[in-house]
Amino acid sequence: MYKDLPDKEKARRMHPLWRVCIYAACGAIAGYYAFVLFLGKNPGVGTEYRMYYMDHTLSDWPGQGGLAYEPGTQLYGIGYSKYRKTDKPLCITKGQGWKNRETQTGGSENCAGEASMFFAFTQGLPRGGILKLNINGFKGDGKVSILFKHKRKDGTIEVKDIGEFVAVGEYEYLLPEVTQNDLTELIFKTEGSVFRLWTVEIDIA
Repeated sequence: MYKDLPDKEKARRMHPLWRVCIYAACGAIAGYYAFVLFLGKNPGVGTEYRMYYMDHTLSDWPGQGGLAYEPGTQLYGIGYSKYRKTDKPLCITKGQGWKNRETQTGGSENCAGEASMFFAFTQGLPRGGILKLNINGFKGDGKVSILFKHKRKDGTIEVKDIGEFVAVGEYEYLLPEVTQNDLTELIFKTEGSVFRLWTVEIDIA
């Protein structure tokens, strides 16, 4: 009888329709997992979501659209939490390299050799910009170099060295042109120093 046949003989005698169904089911399963893998690598999520939850380049969740920056807005580096509100516009787009935000009562202090913050300019900087920093704390003998990283929509990336500081004070630096809504990053690279950022502002030149 059929049930007594060897496995190879059973497979040879299996009805062609059953074979088609099995192959189709295997193909559907493989296609499903390929689609899941594609979604994992190319999720349809916003920039802020990707940077905070997936890439971990943001140290705090700024909210959807929270990277948008209106030139001329002065942002404060003071600490905050969802339980303690403030009427001051806060810098909530910091990357890695900063101390815990809730302990920053006098400004944002770096805790690594590199600290960053991100901006997506709502109007762009068609003629370049002016970066204004208020540094109200500085410890150490090394300088702090400032890099401006510009990621364009076509995928190209440009990094420029825009200046440095070595003490407490108010500073201004010139920034290059930026297209509307392009993502930019301010990178502070220290040489053994610790600084505290009180305010940051970027104006159109």
